[in-house]
Amino acid sequence: MNNSPNDPKLREFYETFSTDHHRQLEALMQTISELEPTLVPKPNTQPRRDSSRNSRRALVGLVAAIVVGLSLPLMSSVFETKPASTLADGWRHEFRVSSDKTPVAVGDDRHAMLEVWTEEGWLIACRKSFQGDVEWQVVLARTDVAEEPKIAQTPDELTVTFGPYLIRDASTGNLHIRRQPKKASDQWPELELQAGKPMASSGNWRGFKLAASTIGDWIWVTSGPSDPKNGDHHDVWLRAEQQMQKRAGYGSSGGMLSAQVFIGNRKANDDGKQFTANRVMTADVVRVPQGL
Repeated sequence: MNNSPNDPKLREFYETFSTDHHRQLEALMQTISELEPTLVPKPNTQPRRDSSRNSRRALVGLVAAIVVGLSLPLMSSVFETKPASTLADGWRHEFRVSSDKTPVAVGDDRHAMLEVWTEEGWLIACRKSFQGDVEWQVVLARTDVAEEPKIAQTPDELTVTFGPYLIRDASTGNLHIRRQPKKASDQWPELELQAGKPMASSGNWRGFKLAASTIGDWIWVTSGPSDPKNGDHHDVWLRAEQQMQKRAGYGSSGGMLSAQVFIGNRKANDDGKQFTANRVMTADVVRVPQGL
C-alpha cells in the first residue's frame, strides 16, 4: 500500500479524523479540565509530591487511551484486509475430461465430465463417465474456505484444489482426496444411491465409517462421519469395482488412525480427512455379453 501523504486513502483518513473527532476531543478536554480539580489535589492541601505526580500521570494516560480508542476504528477501516469471499449457492462449473474418452460407436464424441458446484454452503465435486454415470463424488469443504476452486488437467491426472483441500484423480485409477473433516451432526447434501448389500466396513475412534457394498452391477465404497446418535453420513462415494470381481476376495481392517477396505486388488484407506483408493477405469470395464 502507498503510505505517502498523497495517498487518497490516507488523505481521506486525516480529513475524516480532523472533522469527525475534533468536536469529540474538544468535549473530552473540557470534561477533563472540569474533573482535574478532583483528580489532582489542590496546592493548599499540601499533598505528597509522589501522589500528585501519579495523579497527573494517570490523567495523561487517560487522555492518551481515549484518543487512541477514537482513532482505531478509522485506522482499521483504512488498512483492513479484504476477507475471502464466499461462493454463493448455485455456482457451477463443468469440465470435460479429455483423457477419458471411450466412444461406443464411430463418430461418438462423448467424454467423462467433472462437475463442481456449491450447495447448502458446501463445495461438491463429481466425476461422471462418458455414459453419464457417477464414478465418484466428494463433499470437499465449506464454501468460505477459498474464493474459487482451481481445476487443472494433464494427460496423467485431473486436479481440483480449493484452499488447503484437493482431489487428485490419476489416469491409472488412483484417487487421492484431502477434504475438510466433518462431524456426523453437520449437514450437507448427500448423493442418493439405491440401497445396496453391505460387504465390509471399518471405522476408528475418530468417529467415521468406511464401507463397501454392492449396488446393481457395481461395488461402491463410501466413507464419512458416523456416531450412534446421528448415524452414518457419507461425504465420499466411489464406484470402485465391478461386482463380479468380488470373487477375488474382499474384507476390511481398522486401527486407531485409519480404516481400510479391499475388493481383490482394489483398496481404499481413510482417516476422516485423507482418502485414497484405486478404482477400475471405464476403459477397463469388462463388458458381459447379454444373456450370460
